[in-house]
Amino acid sequence: MIYNKSNDAFEYEGKTYKIGDKVIANNESAYAGLFGKIIEIRTDEDRETENNTPDVYCAFEPPVIPFFKEKIEKRFTELYGEKKTVDDIAFDSVVMAPSMLMFASEFTVKSDKTDTVYCVTEDW
Repeated sequence: MIYNKSNDAFEYEGKTYKIGDKVIANNESAYAGLFGKIIEIRTDEDRETENNTPDVYCAFEPPVIPFFKEKIEKRFTELYGEKKTVDDIAFDSVVMAPSMLMFASEFTVKSDKTDTVYCVTEDW
């Protein structure tokens, strides 16, 4: 079955995956650390992979800070054995296994306080 309408839900191993959920790729994936959202879920005979798990399609936000760009470029260069840049990497329809994803809501801190966090980076 193909789930691709907003808020379509699919339960797998006790977790509910919904179209539009914000997710973070974990260390099981080459996309580790990237934020994105679920755009489609395919199960059973509609899967494109040969895995026994559902195919969860995600659209990830490409990194914009030079340090993180270099990190993912290095990861994909090693993975493919040839030089890869951020422009060579697909971010818009990435097939993930459920085990490669964490829900962003798991990291949301609920508090009455509001703090401002600043980030300073240098590009030499």
